[in-house]
Amino acid sequence: CPVALVNNAAGQPVICPQYDVPFAEFSALEWSVYVQDAWQLSDRLIVTGGVRVGGTRFADEPAVIRAVDSVFGVPTGIAPDFTGVSPRLALTYDLMGDERHLIRAGGALLVGRAPTVLAGNVFQADKPLLSVFCTRTAGNVPTLNLQELLASDDGQNNPVACSTGAAPTGTPEHSIFHPDFQLPRTWKANLGYEGLIGSGTRLALDVIFSQSSHQFTVQDINLRQMQFVLPAEGRAVHVATGQYNPVPPGTPTTNRRANTTFDRIFRNLSVGEARGFNVALEVDQRIADPLRLGVRYAWNHAYDNSSFSCCTSGEGFTGEPTSGDPNF
Repeated sequence: CPVALVNNAAGQPVICPQYDVPFAEFSALEWSVYVQDAWQLSDRLIVTGGVRVGGTRFADEPAVIRAVDSVFGVPTGIAPDFTGVSPRLALTYDLMGDERHLIRAGGALLVGRAPTVLAGNVFQADKPLLSVFCTRTAGNVPTLNLQELLASDDGQNNPVACSTGAAPTGTPEHSIFHPDFQLPRTWKANLGYEGLIGSGTRLALDVIFSQSSHQFTVQDINLRQMQFVLPAEGRAVHVATGQYNPVPPGTPTTNRRANTTFDRIFRNLSVGEARGFNVALEVDQRIADPLRLGVRYAWNHAYDNSSFSCCTSGEGFTGEPTSGDPNF
């Protein structure tokens, strides 16, 4: 601080006036345009086409982390801009020309969007974040004024040191974007039938296929190379055999690091893939207006190569990974 630190109600120096807290402040513009039209090419065939164009543009860039650049040889200070085009085409064909038996088919490429919280993870970690642990003997514990801490939503009332003089400690942890980070994309195709049987029975059958690529995932580039594999699970372990301890409190964090100067270095990249098949069957019977009785069944088979859904950087490293090696 350019001026002397002041104390909070618990007697602890607070961050002032140029505080440095995990604070993700950035500007982003998300935009999209969608156009769709339908053409009746014959008495039985209707074609519907559409296209969506959208993108995300960041007005700010995170700071360059020169220590990470030099140690790991990867660029930092990147906030990628995205633009995606999503076309779709659908067909509806009337088999008998009486609107009682319809065949539906379609295909689409769905592009985007990437959650902007990924950028928040990067912007708030472009400076090393430290933590403060204050201990006192019994009977000499100051009263924590939670209202005082919450009075500043940007963290400027957070303690930066203990009243006894203990300083912040910690190992630098950062999140960065891969230079080739791209918008996720999914190809979808469907084929279906819907028909009226008799006077009150409706039958519908749909088959849907999807293939996804460029899905966002996260790597820890400071994770050691795989040391061995658990025979029973086929799971990669990145700690040497003599240091491995699967029982809580677990393995010391330094044992998994390639470079002990840093903690995790999370890198957002676009190598996630997924494939899915879905079959849906629906039958309903009109009992009497307005009462209908329906039965529906759906079968789904899907798999991917990533342990991430959304959106914290460490999600794939704190739970049980689905891909064996969290960095696959």
